[in-house]
Amino acid sequence: MVSLNSKVESLGPLGPSNPSAARRKNPAEPFSRQFVTQIGHGAKRTEQATGRRDAGASQSFAARQENAAASGAERVVSSPLTDPPGGGSAAQTIAPAATPMTEGDAYWSAQPAAVQALRYMPQGTEKNALALSLASQGYKIDTEIMVMGWDPQMTMVARAAYGYTWVPSYGQPAINVQPGVSDPYVPSNYNPGVPPPGSIIVSTAFAQGTIQNPLLQAPESAT
Repeated sequence: MVSLNSKVESLGPLGPSNPSAARRKNPAEPFSRQFVTQIGHGAKRTEQATGRRDAGASQSFAARQENAAASGAERVVSSPLTDPPGGGSAAQTIAPAATPMTEGDAYWSAQPAAVQALRYMPQGTEKNALALSLASQGYKIDTEIMVMGWDPQMTMVARAAYGYTWVPSYGQPAINVQPGVSDPYVPSNYNPGVPPPGSIIVSTAFAQGTIQNPLLQAPESAT
């Protein structure tokens, strides 16, 4: 038969170190009260032991953190890309990627500052006079884009589609006949392989890597 004392001893850390002595101390005390009392004492001892372990673990963790920080500091390698002049180390800063420009902004930003003044001017006599003045100073003025306000990419794509490799700048003689077209009554003055000095070269290189004109996007294939 298993005694009550052996049951209490089987509780391990929750049981008393000498259950028989506890029973003899007050034989009249009911076992249930002794059991609850001993559980309370055991829980208190367990809490104290756990607290000591936690404190030791916290100190050990803090020590490991300090050692890791010191070790990491020793492993810092000086870099000409990240270290400021005069020594020391600095965290490398990565700039966010820049938003690409629209094709129109890219075209106009590549023009001289004096020519850029035409971009937002309303059409009229004043704008025409400024364009003619700039052209007389040697600036290349694209009539359709800079004076009439057409979209740069769409204008260049349309010109290339009609066979133009260059177009006259503002103030230069107009083209008599479209490339590839013959007119017995009008002689052609256009040579695609020989652009006159000061003429506008047909190109969409400025639009590379930019936000394209949505009207020029290829339509999705039907599914």
